[in-house]
Amino acid sequence: MAAASDFINGIPLWALSHLGNQVSLTRTFDEYGDGLCVWPAGMAGTLDAIQAGEGSPHAVVELDLGNLVNVPFAILEAV
Repeated sequence: MAAASDFINGIPLWALSHLGNQVSLTRTFDEYGDGLCVWPAGMAGTLDAIQAGEGSPHAVVELDLGNLVNVPFAILEAV
């Protein structure tokens, strides 16, 4: 597996080979920054897609029964 610091256009190399597999959050993630939709550290889900984001690409992760959440790669790890 590639080191976490290896990227292509802002996308970690591990993510390219991990689509469809489990990932988990390394820290708590507030989806909208308002405290209402908070995903806890350790929550696992399926890496569903990679999308261009404002400023940098982000992962689309299916968490908790079908919720698609835009998550920064910096807080994800492969399971």
